[in-house]
Amino acid sequence: MTTALTLDLANETRRRILQDPGFFYREVLGVSPYEKQLDIAKAVLRYPQVAVVGPNAGGKDWNTAVIILLWLQLWDKAKVIIYGPTYRQVADILWNEVQSRYYGAKVSLGGQMNKEPNSGYQIDPDRFAIGFSAEKPILPRASTVLI
Repeated sequence: MTTALTLDLANETRRRILQDPGFFYREVLGVSPYEKQLDIAKAVLRYPQVAVVGPNAGGKDWNTAVIILLWLQLWDKAKVIIYGPTYRQVADILWNEVQSRYYGAKVSLGGQMNKEPNSGYQIDPDRFAIGFSAEKPILPRASTVLI
């Protein structure tokens, strides 16, 4: 069962996330990250550029999906652009993870999650994520959002 995200709860959540990004993983999404995944989230919140190198099946896409949702919940104006070499990589791997974390969250994250990444996830006009590749460009977005 999910709880509604009130303004007071949202402000408290933001404060807690900035102090401890693990709070977002555990209390908002209900997932358990590895220590290295938390280190990556802390780096994203601290530095303007972060590069991550890791082995196959090391949880990078899973963690990227969490960080996308974290970023959109944290800031009033947040635009996440996902670009991959192939649309399959964007849609079948990363967007699938974003949707799984969104729909499995303990707290409703709001906004409209679309099936296709090139249609995106939009909380409001200033807070959205969208994914595309050279082989499949972005679809036009609706100007209104159901929240």
